[in-house]
Amino acid sequence: MKIVKPLNNNVVLAVNNSNEEVVLMGKGVAYQKKIGDTIDVEDAEKVFTLTNELVTQQLQELLTSLPPEYVMLADRVISHTKKVLNKELSESLYISLADHIFSSVQRFIGGVVTKNVMLWDIQRFYASEYQIGLLTLEWINESFKVQLPEDEAGLIALHIVDAELDTKESIANEVTQLIQEISNFVRYHFKMDFSLDSVSYFRFVTHLKFFAKRFFSMDKQPAETDPDLFSLVTAKYPDAFECVKKIEEFLLRKYHFTITEDDQLYLTIHIEKLIKEARG
Repeated sequence: MKIVKPLNNNVVLAVNNSNEEVVLMGKGVAYQKKIGDTIDVEDAEKVFTLTNELVTQQLQELLTSLPPEYVMLADRVISHTKKVLNKELSESLYISLADHIFSSVQRFIGGVVTKNVMLWDIQRFYASEYQIGLLTLEWINESFKVQLPEDEAGLIALHIVDAELDTKESIANEVTQLIQEISNFVRYHFKMDFSLDSVSYFRFVTHLKFFAKRFFSMDKQPAETDPDLFSLVTAKYPDAFECVKKIEEFLLRKYHFTITEDDQLYLTIHIEKLIKEARG
């Protein structure tokens, strides 16, 4: 690899044999190195090969301002998250997560405690991401000799959710609020609670996640809905469909957003399964 730019003694920007820009990080990896020098990839503790040019630039800036151990910990969390969730994540998570971990530790050292008012909702709607947040909290506390509160696990989970949604702007807070509103709407409409561990509830929340992503991304492209199927489902499940129509009125009134027949169809199906399971 050829060095494009040493960023500091521990970080260097280089070009690999495929002419891709990569960021190499490791203790002393760039010591006494200059532009045009060759560098062995085995000398680095971590090599970042990112496809997003903006994220690559942001990572370079971050690595010049943060101790490398924060980025290494973020990378450890991201690798673990990909294995657990079995899905790709936005490359921007390297930036947001490393910066969040650093800021959280600095706040704690400065005696500032962050309260997460959405913690309970995050635990309900993003159980897997929250468990990763708890594990990350253990790693942070062990690595930096701090004792961050459990609230931070929820905030870390939201960063992961944002990376799953992969939108240009952070919308995890808005998505969580909308899931909460619709879930509560269904609960109050049918005057019943649902098992948070049930498969039906998991599928319902998963559907709401991606519905909310489209909602806040302003993706209003109408999907083609089979009119016969729509008529069949709404006639077969009138109680669930009535709830969906009231949700539609609520969303129109509060957000000025009309949901498609396709979303009405799938919401009806998920709600019917939810209440059927709750009723036994």
